[in-house]
Amino acid sequence: MTKTVKRILAVILLVSVVLLVGCFIYTGNRLTGYPNGVESYDGAVFEGKDNTIVAFKKTGTWYGTADEEVILLEITDYSEGVIT
Repeated sequence: MTKTVKRILAVILLVSVVLLVGCFIYTGNRLTGYPNGVESYDGAVFEGKDNTIVAFKKTGTWYGTADEEVILLEITDYSEGVIT
């Protein structure tokens, strides 16, 4: 292999490693952002793509759909970022 080809491969490898490490750091930062308890969701409102809304209130959690149907939800468990 010529020097030019080796240099091109080295630059491609370097860029790939930098992008991969950056992706891992970004993902790791997002994963550590989960709240420790369901109490930290109090007052939070999340909107979906299809006009659905989930709101967490002290009196209960409700889920609204695009056709304005409202469903009251009961939270039974919260573990590792998953609400059931």
